[in-house]
Amino acid sequence: MNVNLDYYKIFYYVAKYENFTRAAQALGNSQPNVTRAMNCLEQQINSTLFVRTNRGVQLTQEGKRLYEHVSIAMAQLLEAEEELADNEGIFQGSISIGASETALNIFLLDILKSFHKMYPKVRLKIYNHSTPQAIEAVKSGKIDFAVVSTPVKVKSPLEKTILCSFKEILIGGTDFEHIKDDNISLKNLKDYPLISLGQETTTYDFYNKIFYSLMVFLGIFLPLCTYLSYINSTILVIFLAIIEILICIALINKVNKSYLKFFCYNNKLKFRNGIFSTYSLVQCDKVAIVHTNKSNENLEIIIITSIRSKNKKLKLISKDFINKNKEVADEYIRIKKIRNDAAYYFQVINCGELNKYILLDNIYKNCVNAIYTSSAIESIKIARGQKEI
Repeated sequence: MNVNLDYYKIFYYVAKYENFTRAAQALGNSQPNVTRAMNCLEQQINSTLFVRTNRGVQLTQEGKRLYEHVSIAMAQLLEAEEELADNEGIFQGSISIGASETALNIFLLDILKSFHKMYPKVRLKIYNHSTPQAIEAVKSGKIDFAVVSTPVKVKSPLEKTILCSFKEILIGGTDFEHIKDDNISLKNLKDYPLISLGQETTTYDFYNKIFYSLMVFLGIFLPLCTYLSYINSTILVIFLAIIEILICIALINKVNKSYLKFFCYNNKLKFRNGIFSTYSLVQCDKVAIVHTNKSNENLEIIIITSIRSKNKKLKLISKDFINKNKEVADEYIRIKKIRNDAAYYFQVINCGELNKYILLDNIYKNCVNAIYTSSAIESIKIARGQKEI
C-alpha cells in the first residue's frame, strides 16, 4: 500500500483535536487542504476514519485503531525533533556571563576568544560586575554564570568551581622606588596613601576578614606571652592591657559596621542594623520616600514613612533633617501638599556594608508605593549590577 506519509501526520492532528480547522492551525495549513488530505487517506486505505458532526469529527472504530499506531509513531518523531533541536542549541543561542574586572582580564578574555572561534553563532553577553553583584545576578537568573576573582562562599543551589589561582601585589609609582626591595608590614603601610576597591566589593570584605583574624590572633597572643614570660612590670602589663582594650574596641566597631539582618513578609520589612540594636519594623505600603547618601564609599539608606507603628527608632522629620537632605526636601514638600495633615518619620540605615545594597533592592521590590530619589535609583542600579560602583 503506497500511502503518502504526510497524510498520517495530518490524520494525527485531526484525530487529536477532533476538528479540521484546529488541525489546520496546528499544521500551519488551510482547512480545505486538511479535509482533502483526509479524504485521500480514507480512499487509499479503503476505510472510513471519521464521522462528521456539527461540532467537528469523531473517530470510527477503524480510525481509533489507526490512531493508536500513528500516535506512537508521532511521539517518536516529535521526541527525535526535540533531541535534534537540543543538539543544535549547543552551537547557537546566547550566554550571559558576569565577571569582575580582574577575572575578565586575567582569565576570561582569552578563553572567550577561543570559544567564539569554535561556536561563532553563540552570542556572548558580558556584564562587568563586582563579585557580590555577580553572585546576586546568578541567583536572580539574570546571568547564566559568573567568573570572579575574590574567594567567596556560596550556598545551595549555587555551586563554586576553582579555575585558577593568582597573587595580588602592591604596585607603586616611582616615588616609592626606595622601598621596592624592603619587606613592608601592614603597620608600615598605614603611612602610605593607598588606592583600593571600595567597601561594596568582596575584595574589601576579604581583607576585612584578614584584619579580623589578625586582631583575634593578637587578642589571644599578647596575654599568652605575658603569662608565659612572667612579666612583673606593672607598666608593661598596663600597656598590654590598653592594647587589648583597643583591639577589642576595633573588632567590635568593625563587626558592628558590617552587621545587617533583614527580611520581608506580609507587607512588613523587619531589619536589625548593628549588633547592639534591636529589630525595627516598617510597613512596606506606608513607606513614602526612600533616599540614599553615599560618601567615602559608605552607603546610607534613609526610609521615610507615614506611620510609626511600634518602631521607636523612627524619628519625626524636622527642619534640621530637611536642611541636611536637600534631595529629600523636594519630594517631602510635594507629598506634604497632598497630605498636609499627615506626620512623617524617618530612619537611617548605616551599617551592613555590602548587605545594604541587597536590602535596598528588597525595599524597591516590596515598597511599591514609595517615591525613590535620584540617588536611591542610582544605588538600586548598582545593587542590580546595571551600573558600576
